[in-house]
Amino acid sequence: MAPPARLKILCAFGKHQYGDPARGIGTEYAAFIPALRRLGHEVVHFESWNRVCHRDFGALNRALLGTVIRERPDLLLTVPMHYEIWIETLEIIREMGNVATVSWTTDDSWKYPEVSRFIGRAYDAMTTTYPEVVPRYLRDGIPNILLTQWAANASFLAPPLPASRCRFLVSFVGAAYGSRPRWIRELGRRGIPVRCFGHGWPEGSVEAREIPEIMRQSVISLNFSNSRRGHQVKARTFEVPGGFDNDNVK
Repeated sequence: MAPPARLKILCAFGKHQYGDPARGIGTEYAAFIPALRRLGHEVVHFESWNRVCHRDFGALNRALLGTVIRERPDLLLTVPMHYEIWIETLEIIREMGNVATVSWTTDDSWKYPEVSRFIGRAYDAMTTTYPEVVPRYLRDGIPNILLTQWAANASFLAPPLPASRCRFLVSFVGAAYGSRPRWIRELGRRGIPVRCFGHGWPEGSVEAREIPEIMRQSVISLNFSNSRRGHQVKARTFEVPGGFDNDNVK
């Protein structure tokens, strides 16, 4: 069997969580960039979330078009935060005829009616991690939908530590927003102290390489995958039971 083709992939999304360097490296950057490189592809990153990098959205889209023309990628992979990449920009890229476009959508439990259904036709392929949303794509005339899911990187997995060797009884890694602070306070009131790491907690944000060690060195590592409209399956769902080996995280 012939080896898979080596592609040049332009990844357009944030390097940091929500485009804010103070929040640490984002899941998308930490997951996609090294995974694609390990598969043998050439990867170029374009920052599309950090508002400091571009004067306005017009400048962002001009810069993205300039990067596509200069780098001549085979594939443009985006993770939209909202509407920062314009449909008109995607249409211009499509007219070039030699760049496939794929959008990885992470929050279709609430983002489908607000974002995905409007941008779906502008991409060669859309992805979703929600099986129940696939019929909505098809209903709205977006047949280029692929059902996928988050995962844990198999090369980073490690056996779990015994409880006697763990540093934390209960930990949580994630931003302090929504109902999370109330849940943590309630656990503390019931005699279950939780060490919390992330934006908005006293411990603050931690580097991506520290997260696997915190999870592995916890007897219990919580995962509050809540959104505006119910619960979600996120990468953390797979990473927490995976017992990541911090020595392999770069």
